[in-house]
Amino acid sequence: MIVKARVKQEQSTKYDIHLSNIDAIEGFKMIPDHSIDLIFTDPPYTKKTMYLYSLLAREAKRILKKGHYLFSYCGNYFLPDVLERFHAHLKYHWLIVEPHTGTHPIHWERRIVNGYKPILMYSNGPPIYKCILPDMIKGGGKDKRFHKWGQHISLPLRIIDKFTRKGDLVLDPFLGGGTTAQACKLLERKCRGFELDPESYQIAKDRILEPVLTEY
Repeated sequence: MIVKARVKQEQSTKYDIHLSNIDAIEGFKMIPDHSIDLIFTDPPYTKKTMYLYSLLAREAKRILKKGHYLFSYCGNYFLPDVLERFHAHLKYHWLIVEPHTGTHPIHWERRIVNGYKPILMYSNGPPIYKCILPDMIKGGGKDKRFHKWGQHISLPLRIIDKFTRKGDLVLDPFLGGGTTAQACKLLERKCRGFELDPESYQIAKDRILEPVLTEY
């Protein structure tokens, strides 16, 4: 069961970035139909949280503009389950591979040394092709300064820059330490983000209000 947090919304004074201390189920209710230009997110990937991918796909179909994209990180172990959940609502576009930059984890059950992280690319109906994107992108690896599962800002910066324009609206319903929001700030995109954990929410909120010179 998801415990509903009291909703707290903040907006930066210079940028159109709204963050809410709320779970994704309640947060999606705040988003109008077909109002989002891009979803970029990194949901938790455990057996207990697989239902979040069904929620994400179902709501993405409702809130994404027609032909626009959802990019979502996913754990390799759960990839077949997530693909099935996404296929039920969205159109598969491609699988982006981000090679690991540090130690490669071993999945002992499968006897596999895991050398990459998958990012799923789906569209809401027939896709709008805006640019050419390589399917192997070297990112900056993990960045645990803001969240224990945090990813480096380099990959979201690249994706958001290529698939949106200044003033477009980006959503991250599993905000974590605020990397997507910070990328939107750097690129002058609007952003909406939801984060249930109060500590992570506070970190994300503080992050977008601070100078960004050290983010790269």
